[in-house]
Amino acid sequence: PLSRFPFSSVRRSPPSRHEPPGTHSFSIGVKVEVLNTARDSEAFGWWPARVKEIRSNVA
Repeated sequence: PLSRFPFSSVRRSPPSRHEPPGTHSFSIGVKVEVLNTARDSEAFGWWPARVKEIRSNVA
């Protein structure tokens, strides 16, 4: 399901060895990790995701 998260809860996935350093901008289709829970009773963790849309401060 599609969800929206503030940029403060989104980070880039670890860079591959082929990715130049300092290329940490968000754009459509980029693989990211999102700080969230699967259920309210669980601890927060970083979940893999992909940027589908960008609006002001949410991805």
